[in-house]
Amino acid sequence: YWDSKIRAALHANHANVTNPFSLASVFGLLGPDYRRSFNLFPPLGVHEGLAVYHESENGIRENSGRSNYTYFQNQFNANLAGPNTWNMGQTLITSDYTIPADRHYVAGSTFTKWLHQEYGDDISKRAIRVHQNLFFLGYGYALKHVTGKWPGQLYNEYKDSQYFNEESRLSSLNESTDDYQLSINSPFKGVRQQRPIWISESEILYYSRQYNAPGAFYIYNVNSKSTNKVSEHFLVGDYYINYEYETNQLFIAESFSINRIFSNYQPDIVRLNVRTGSEFRISKGERLYAPDKKGSNLYALQPSGDVSNIVKFESNSVIPLTDFNEKSAVAVKASPHNEGELAVIINQRGVQALWLVNEESIQSDLNKVPAIAFKNGSIHDPVWHPTENKLIFTMDAYPAMNIYEFDVDTEEVLQLTNSRYNAMEASYHPDNGSIVYVSQNDNERNISILEEERFINRTVDDSELLQGIELNDAINAPFLGDDLIVESESWEISDYGKDYRWLKPRAILPVIQEVSGSSEYGATILSTDVLQSQLYSIQLTTLEEQLWYNINYTNKTFYPGFSISVYKEPTIDVLRFSDGTPEGTFLINSLIEENGMNLSLPFEYYFRSEEHTSELQSPDHLVCRLLLEKK
Repeated sequence: YWDSKIRAALHANHANVTNPFSLASVFGLLGPDYRRSFNLFPPLGVHEGLAVYHESENGIRENSGRSNYTYFQNQFNANLAGPNTWNMGQTLITSDYTIPADRHYVAGSTFTKWLHQEYGDDISKRAIRVHQNLFFLGYGYALKHVTGKWPGQLYNEYKDSQYFNEESRLSSLNESTDDYQLSINSPFKGVRQQRPIWISESEILYYSRQYNAPGAFYIYNVNSKSTNKVSEHFLVGDYYINYEYETNQLFIAESFSINRIFSNYQPDIVRLNVRTGSEFRISKGERLYAPDKKGSNLYALQPSGDVSNIVKFESNSVIPLTDFNEKSAVAVKASPHNEGELAVIINQRGVQALWLVNEESIQSDLNKVPAIAFKNGSIHDPVWHPTENKLIFTMDAYPAMNIYEFDVDTEEVLQLTNSRYNAMEASYHPDNGSIVYVSQNDNERNISILEEERFINRTVDDSELLQGIELNDAINAPFLGDDLIVESESWEISDYGKDYRWLKPRAILPVIQEVSGSSEYGATILSTDVLQSQLYSIQLTTLEEQLWYNINYTNKTFYPGFSISVYKEPTIDVLRFSDGTPEGTFLINSLIEENGMNLSLPFEYYFRSEEHTSELQSPDHLVCRLLLEKK
């Protein structure tokens, strides 16, 4: 959360870089936002790469920031080992169609880190200032100016450096379990498969997104090697699900669109029968996700501000089990062996660890030390063994995410996989001891099976675990801005009030357009308030010694709001005259003065959709239109 604030602050500082005597400053005379906009001309990978690099190198604590996490960085490493390594354009330009969608974050930050290591930590600052002076030559020229090399030359050096680094990382792995895993072939392209679960001795249920088919649950039969779709769904991004073997019921958290807000969703729990495809929405508007069901108890997580709490859903009501302020729940899994026992993953001040708690005393149990915490990694994806008092989970320490197993009775921790590029989201086979999990392969994530005899079964040494005083210091480390939190308790809080300073023009746009051979000249003045709930624009032009105008005011301080405009605009009509003979036919251009008023509702309504998009827009829907014409 705080790393995202650091990233946002860097974006704001980047946009505000100004050179007083640059060409961009001349445009700033028309409005302060125009001057800033020139800093946003470079590809988005430049901006996001610099932001991720900054959060990773100068984060709130050591090794924070996405570039220090194997989930993030091994997407780059896997692509580097594949047949289609990202070129310079793909490194910095956003992906519209191909995975991963965050390619410009992953590759952009890797390129930025290399650039700063090779040419000094002020290299981006220097390039940004050159670009603002000569923005019309592009950011590539700015890099050439400060490094002495064109982007193509820089890319070749950068790629060679990354190959060398990756060879060094792979050499530390020894033997990899990737050589023994069985990966499931998909009939689709560009797959990202998630959360595989054995639902029988030969069937694996999983969720998958891909290029050429909607996101849906599928069942793969390992004997027939066939894949069948269950039903389409749009899941919450953590993909936590729970399967009830006795009833074939799957409990999922599905994203439901908020009809008035584009690309904004709220989660609720849905029950799905994987054999019949029938489904039922259990919660409505409760914002529940990461469900887990045992018997009649349905557990889930519910966001509250910046954190998530553990809740129980009973009789259409949410019963809070925790009340967090400075820690946040990531997952909850009920033990199939001990009544009332829960495995809980909590992130507390950057330490993401596993607690074993009792439902009746969960709040106090979570104030005790965790059952497992690692020094250099976070814990994810807890799953109970079907018959033994054990859990498997993912841990994301360098050099790759891997599957681990925790024996609750002996407190022994074993590493099961030794992946090159990430292994995650594992579950047990009901009988034979094998596991199924997600593995990173080039740009895809595929379901893989590993037999028990291929586990590396490396015992995790105590030196790898976060314990004692070191653990206490980590989970009680100060937040960035803790002093402000204390100070804020004495701040006087008032509601957002009226502020009429927004009426001052924010920007001026010149207007030059051709109207039937004559030139229309003028300017548009516009402004908006801080919340963009009110805005106006005034366009004044002259044509044929006449003054023309279009004045608009929009108010969205209430739903659905309104937009009203009055105008006097010129239009050209062609009048045809004829005496009935071809020689006697001629045309005359007629300037028409059109006066009118528009009243519209500036709202948008989005229908619920999973992988498909549908919407109803009404920014131009006229509720009332008055039109007067004068010739």
